[in-house]
Amino acid sequence: MALDGLVVPLVTLFDDQGGLDLPKNSRFTRSLLDEGVLHVWALSPWAETAGLTPSERSSLLEKVCESGTFYSDTWASLPPLSGEELLQAADDTEAAGVSVLVVEFPAGATAETLRNHLRALKGRTQAPLMGFLAPSGEPSSLTPPLAQELARADLLQGLVDFGPDPGSVARFRDGASEGFSILSGRTSQIYGDLRSGARGAALPVANALPKWGLALIEAARKDEEARGKELQQLGEQLERLAQAMGMPAGLKALAHALRETDEGYRPPTSAPSASSREALTQALAPLQGSLRDLL
Repeated sequence: MALDGLVVPLVTLFDDQGGLDLPKNSRFTRSLLDEGVLHVWALSPWAETAGLTPSERSSLLEKVCESGTFYSDTWASLPPLSGEELLQAADDTEAAGVSVLVVEFPAGATAETLRNHLRALKGRTQAPLMGFLAPSGEPSSLTPPLAQELARADLLQGLVDFGPDPGSVARFRDGASEGFSILSGRTSQIYGDLRSGARGAALPVANALPKWGLALIEAARKDEEARGKELQQLGEQLERLAQAMGMPAGLKALAHALRETDEGYRPPTSAPSASSREALTQALAPLQGSLRDLL
């Protein structure tokens, strides 16, 4: 199982009445795979999972997995549950066809809680387990020494790092086993993270422009600094445009503007206004030269 390269944390698309639209989500997933993406992350933090019913979560997960190809795989978040609820969620997720589980730990979990959490999961699933460091910057007990301990015990195969600490990739990488995989989610410093030891990237903006994410990782692997930093800057500009429209709505609108993908919104997330869309079109116009080879 390759725990490297580009992982796209999927948005979720709805129909005009706010219902889960499985065909739209299937087409969206396939569009990413057709662009060369090999790893898609269902039920990601950008997937509006809090508003999905358990039945919708299961249906969406199964549809994303069904949309895969022989060469691709599906990752999925495990919510911060505990006890039998956690184990049942792991069972249901793996049964849908998911290959990698991204574990969101309960808030305030101690180091011992994390150990027990992962031991319980490892006894229930064969899928690799990736820890999740949230962009909120909330303190986590998953420190570099603990991550290395968990990796040696075969309880943790890596982590997805969206945290605000700019030096965290290097600290988690230092002393870790060769097989421990770190993926960075920080667009503003992704090239540096990749050069510091991250094996790949989980980039929400790649929903809108997957070839950008693939090209950035390739530039880092080839040590093409000028190209890598140019792509990083482009990603920052696109991320700001999406954030200005509100996330995850901005990602959906940006993907539609750049790749003519389906859209779909459910309250409390609303569709961008006509004026917001016009502002997006105007903001993208100066970037057409940089975007030309990535569309």
